[in-house]
Amino acid sequence: MDDAGEGSRATRREVLGATAGALAAGTLPGLGAAQQATGPTVYVGSNDETLYAVDAATGTQEWAFTQPSGRVSSSPTVADGTVYVGSRDETLYAVDAATGEEEWAFTQPSDNVRSSPTVADGTVYVGSGHPDGNTLYAVDAATGSQEWEVTQPGWVESSPTVVADAARRHSAGAGAMLATA
Repeated sequence: MDDAGEGSRATRREVLGATAGALAAGTLPGLGAAQQATGPTVYVGSNDETLYAVDAATGTQEWAFTQPSGRVSSSPTVADGTVYVGSRDETLYAVDAATGEEEWAFTQPSDNVRSSPTVADGTVYVGSGHPDGNTLYAVDAATGSQEWEVTQPGWVESSPTVVADAARRHSAGAGAMLATA
């Protein structure tokens, strides 16, 4: 899959074939950062604007979430039966891990959500980047309601890391470090 936007998009068959082959070999090469294995299911985002759930033992597709209208280049994060994933359609999605049904969609981000979500203590942390504002969001994991946001000058593309209970730190694109308390 081409993350830079050049070349052709991977087809569903190519994504599932690559996933099944990688699982059979015991690795997941060539899929970039957008996969997360949890027990018997692999969740993988694709340039075809879809989040897939794939059986880890057989490579068989369990479900496909096709709601995003932009590439899913964010790595899925799974917590408490929910898959959280960002898309280039400016949305953070919460999807039921078993059924692939949308639980909620957070549409506040001003641009692509390429940052992979981090979930801690009932809050989803995710960043987005835009020339006019680059924002780290804290979103309630159960409801999708915004808890807070902080804007900083560099693109927020890397994954937030939660450190201890009271400190939240996020490394930002241009070598900057963003910390909130």
